[in-house]
Amino acid sequence: MKVQELPNKAAAHVEQVDQYVREQQRRTLGLTVFTSPGEPIQERLVDHNSIALTGGEHGGAHLEREYSQLLGSCDAVIVRKLRCSSSAVISGVRFASIQRVASRNNQDALVEIAAAAKVVFHGCFFSKENRDTGDFVSIAAGGQAAFIGCVFEGGGGATNCINNAGLAGDVFTVGCLRTTAAAHVNTTDSAEIT
Repeated sequence: MKVQELPNKAAAHVEQVDQYVREQQRRTLGLTVFTSPGEPIQERLVDHNSIALTGGEHGGAHLEREYSQLLGSCDAVIVRKLRCSSSAVISGVRFASIQRVASRNNQDALVEIAAAAKVVFHGCFFSKENRDTGDFVSIAAGGQAAFIGCVFEGGGGATNCINNAGLAGDVFTVGCLRTTAAAHVNTTDSAEIT
């Protein structure tokens, strides 16, 4: 009697999944737009944009297409206002109000989130100079945001770190560091270090 071996379908399936993940990573890296200082931060696709900021000072932007991803290198800084009016994920970006920047427009808020926007910030730095007033982040009623592992620094004259005009259940801070006296308004905070 001859015994046939059954093919190991599980191993073949794992290999297919691994290959799919590798292909998606290659595809994502291939679609990432690398933006240098002085170049406009632009969403070129209808949705699912991936924008990587190289080192240096960048102007502001308006993220208005769904599911955009904005990635910062360790020395990339946005020195003008960022407006978000759709869903986005922002990782490792530093936002700063620097008084020597003549065209700056972010004294009142480094980032503005519109009522329909849903934004996740991961590992971002929000910096204001001590003479600056206004908020670090301003969120319109209905806007939703999560801040995970972010840092809020400087801004001795700042009014609020996060100023949410909506419900506290729409905005979360998790594991953030706040080294400024400015507080959050209408946020749900978890494990924040002050």
